[in-house]
Amino acid sequence: MGRGQYVPGLKTAMAFAGAVKDVKAAAAKVESKGAEELKKAFSILDEDKSGFIEEEELKLFLKEFGTTAETTVQAGDSNVDGKISADV
Repeated sequence: MGRGQYVPGLKTAMAFAGAVKDVKAAAAKVESKGAEELKKAFSILDEDKSGFIEEEELKLFLKEFGTTAETTVQAGDSNVDGKISADV
């Protein structure tokens, strides 16, 4: 095929490639935003800024919302294994 000749499906393939690129860029933004939000949440819980969330910090946080760790785990434990999964 020579230069400048019509290639069947090329326009569609190029549009699809552009869409895939856009989806990948959007996914990277969401992932980055999620990491930022996680860091913000962590820093709120880590009151003494030690880089760790100690048991007392977690208890205090949960108490402020009128709940306990046990109640929170039970509410978020979809498969009843005693753990809260990040999987939706």
